[in-house]
Amino acid sequence: MADRKSLVLRAAAGGFWLVDTAQTGRPYRAPLRLNETGAEIFRALQRGETPADIARAIALREGIDEETALTDVEEFCAALDQMTD
Repeated sequence: MADRKSLVLRAAAGGFWLVDTAQTGRPYRAPLRLNETGAEIFRALQRGETPADIARAIALREGIDEETALTDVEEFCAALDQMTD
């Protein structure tokens, strides 16, 4: 897992944006636009919740199976790691 401490969540333009504040600008990495669920996952990760716990909560709320939710959360985590590589 990459160091995600440099990632900052901001609300703007009707959505959420994840910005890597440690990047040098070369090459430039654009902020990642998130929906409400993406912002929720990011906040939960910041609180130290595990992907499995986050997936369980999303599955209960959205009425989807936990395995699907976990796959989605893990893919989100992989995208975060790519942002900070």
